Amino acid sequence: MEASGVADTADLAQGASVSLLGRIAGRALHLLTQISVGRLFGPQAYGLYAIGQTILRLAGLVSVLGMDTAVVRYGSRFYPESPGRLRGVLAIGIGFPLVAGAAVGGAILLAARWFAVEVFNDPSLTPVLRWFALGIGPLAGLQASAAATRISKRMQFSVLSEELTQPALALLLILAAVFVGMGLIGASAATVLSIGATLLIALYFVQKLFPQAKGEDKATEAPWREILLFSLSVSGSRIFIMLITWIDRLVLGSFRPAAEVGIYQAAAQSSVLFAIILGAFNSIFSPIVADLWHRGERHRLEAAFRISTKWGFYLSLPFFVVIWLAPVQVLTVVFGSEYAEGALALMILAAGQLVNAGTGAVGLLLSITGYQRRWVLAAGVMLALDLVLILTLVPRYGMLGAAIATAGSLGGLFLIGLVQVRGALALWPYDRRYLKGLVSVVASAAVVYWLARFPFTQTLPGLTLVTLASVGLFVLILLILGLDAEDRQFVALVRSHATRFWSAANG
Repeated sequence: MEASGVADTADLAQGASVSLLGRIAGRALHLLTQISVGRLFGPQAYGLYAIGQTILRLAGLVSVLGMDTAVVRYGSRFYPESPGRLRGVLAIGIGFPLVAGAAVGGAILLAARWFAVEVFNDPSLTPVLRWFALGIGPLAGLQASAAATRISKRMQFSVLSEELTQPALALLLILAAVFVGMGLIGASAATVLSIGATLLIALYFVQKLFPQAKGEDKATEAPWREILLFSLSVSGSRIFIMLITWIDRLVLGSFRPAAEVGIYQAAAQSSVLFAIILGAFNSIFSPIVADLWHRGERHRLEAAFRISTKWGFYLSLPFFVVIWLAPVQVLTVVFGSEYAEGALALMILAAGQLVNAGTGAVGLLLSITGYQRRWVLAAGVMLALDLVLILTLVPRYGMLGAAIATAGSLGGLFLIGLVQVRGALALWPYDRRYLKGLVSVVASAAVVYWLARFPFTQTLPGLTLVTLASVGLFVLILLILGLDAEDRQFVALVRSHATRFWSAANG
């Protein structure tokens, strides 16, 4: 059992190191794109871009229909022993989102002017919506294809396509569009073109990773009906959570000027670091959960849940301290002084995301282990609460009301999920060892609070110093208090795999 636990930690460390580095780099590229659009066009045009991008993301998620989770669950079951069934899983897991996305995108394309005029009261939004509508099908296919590569537990292919290539290509194309004078429409078109190109790369990776799935094997078939039912049940919770996370931009845009949406978008983009960290662990945690659950190895599953939750939380805390204690500096340095009034919204949104990071992969656990209906119900209830809150608060308080509704609903959902995991699976990620992290973050917060009072922190070097102080002191105190055996093993493995990843990338 101990040897098996070491193997799980190694898999988690290897995947998390590659995935985390890739996601951080990809998020940095994505954030750089957002910063570029925000700085080049100002809050007004950035707000229009944010509305179009929000519709793209929401419609893309609806079109995926949970197939990105289903393809990992069922693909892991049939890989590599049953190539015929694996081929069936890949066919339905990738083909269905592509077709559904094309249909949803076509409908939005036809209704773009109506949305722009009747819902958002801004006819200039029409061409932006039309371009983003064209990207819905490719985005759904990209998400499913990138997820399919994770069946092999080789995270670099998913990271390279979805996390790195797409945002890098989008940034280059957007800057080129701005250079030739195409403006906001050019930026929208560039985003869509980057998604289409990356889809082709992801499909190539799928073909490269699973050549055996191309052979003729009619003796066995994939359980299509079971896959569809599972994906639909998973998609319910995913859609509800995505709506909780993103619908605030749309409601805000229907009640307030696009400039306020742009400021709020800057705050929201600055608060998602914690979700990136959690997503990095979840992307490799999902095939591990599927494998251990099918084998009935509950103790190993609990150990993997504990270590992934602890380190997702630890990696989030120092950055949360900076965002919470220096929000004006963060927005001013990153997006510009025009966006500084979103500081309070940033603090509130960051608190909700920290709850997400601190509760771990609760939704993933419930979905993969067959308790997805509980998770769907919880997500549906919290979405209903979110809609009530956001429609009540936004007309009166604007982006502050949107932040309160979103953070409260999102944080509440993941706390409910934690309780559900405890009740349904008897899994609990916390113990007294977390006190070390809490002591470390208190010390880090004291230093950041003192540094944030100085004006130089509203410059890039100053904010960098504050961030390094927060992270450095947190790590130092944690080391002084002493890492646990599983922590030392995890850190050593992450460092080893990160070094190999860096060496491979440079040579």
